[in-house]
Amino acid sequence: MTRSKSLFLAHLAEMAELFDDMKQHMLAVTQESFSLSEKERNMLVVAYKNALHSRRHALQMIPREGTMPGYNREYRTQIEQELRSIIDEMLSLLDGLIPHAGGAEGIIFYQKTQGDYYRFKCELEEGEAKQRAADMAFQIYSQAEVLAEREMPVTNPMRLAIALNFSNFIGDTNVQAARRKARRSYSAALAKLDDLREDEYRDTTLVLQLLRDIAQPPLWGDTENE
Repeated sequence: MTRSKSLFLAHLAEMAELFDDMKQHMLAVTQESFSLSEKERNMLVVAYKNALHSRRHALQMIPREGTMPGYNREYRTQIEQELRSIIDEMLSLLDGLIPHAGGAEGIIFYQKTQGDYYRFKCELEEGEAKQRAADMAFQIYSQAEVLAEREMPVTNPMRLAIALNFSNFIGDTNVQAARRKARRSYSAALAKLDDLREDEYRDTTLVLQLLRDIAQPPLWGDTENE
């Protein structure tokens, strides 16, 4: 199958909300070449994100126990295996994509995605596997944050999205650190809103609203003064 046909079928699958199909078509695109355009990068992330989140939602809906608990556990195990497969496939893809990112913006995009998928892996695993995934998420979010702060203005929606996801990640274990990180990015961007490009306004203000929810108490029921 040619690259152009794979892209076209991926677009059709997205329109039909058949995200498992879209994922397979975008996987075929990357197998043709690791050099993706911005649009292709976004399509890849949309495909995997929706395939992933449909299964994360399924785990939330299916109780661990029920009238036939053995069947509940069996079905949940199947979904968890599918989740691991999607996460590991994306992480493997990202290892190949980053060297062909074509500049800082592409690297930052892929690193943010890596951090997100290690975070998903952390949520799924237990014990040492969970800790390894958490350590990788922290390391990669940190790398993405440093590069974004060097290469992007404070109002850039990608830079803000990294701050948002990183804050949410560390908020699971350190609420005050999450708040400080979110507040720093929120305040810096707010002071430069007049410099915002028109094509970034919608995305930037949307992420700012989410950062504000973390930056300002109460956060996850925490009202302790800093």
